[in-house]
Amino acid sequence: MESAHCPEEIELLKLLKELQSILTAALNSLASKTPNTAESRYISDAAVSVNMAADAYLLLREQERVHA
Repeated sequence: MESAHCPEEIELLKLLKELQSILTAALNSLASKTPNTAESRYISDAAVSVNMAADAYLLLREQERVHA
C-alpha cells in the first residue's frame, strides 16, 4: 500500500513527532511543580494544550487520515 503522504510531509511529521516528544518530556519534568504566577500557569496550560493537539494530529496523520 502506498503512503498517503508525500516525502516532504513524511519529514515534517518526523520533526513534529520529535518536537512533541521533547515537549512531553519537558512537561513531565514540571508535573510536580506549581507555577508561581498566573502568567506562568497560563503558559503551562498552553503548553499542555499544544502538546495534546500535536499528539492527536500525529495520531490521525500516522493512520493516514489525510483530511484530519
